[in-house]
Amino acid sequence: MQHSRITDSALSKDKDITTSAKFMQDALKRSSENKSICNQLNILTRLTNLRMKKGEKIEVNFSILDNIVSELGLGGAQTACTDTPLLTVVLLASMPTSFSQAVTAISMVSDPLPSNESVRMKLRVFALTSELQARKSSSSTATATVVLASNTTEKNK
Repeated sequence: MQHSRITDSALSKDKDITTSAKFMQDALKRSSENKSICNQLNILTRLTNLRMKKGEKIEVNFSILDNIVSELGLGGAQTACTDTPLLTVVLLASMPTSFSQAVTAISMVSDPLPSNESVRMKLRVFALTSELQARKSSSSTATATVVLASNTTEKNK
């Protein structure tokens, strides 16, 4: 029966390898954390610069906001993802100037700020109301044009 003996020099080499592996793992971890911080900063910048484009559906803006917040959570910034008042403020700030009446009404009347879902519902209602008013106004304009055109035609006869 053969016994294998591990010499002191073999153990010291093994220790050096372990130390080197630990050193490499720590270096990778630090590098990953730095990238993570840079990544979080990049995502936070996208979040704070988010603006709904003119003519864009409000649900698209909500979806973009939710995706950015999810990316932030995956990047390790859990606090920003769970800070509902902050997300509500970001949501209100992302609205275009055509929503300024709604944003002002929500922010002035509400103390404390309502939940994110409540604000989304109010913004949806405002968007639908605005869209219906725009349709009604364009319909009235079209009707007035037709009436004016028919009156002009009758006068020319």
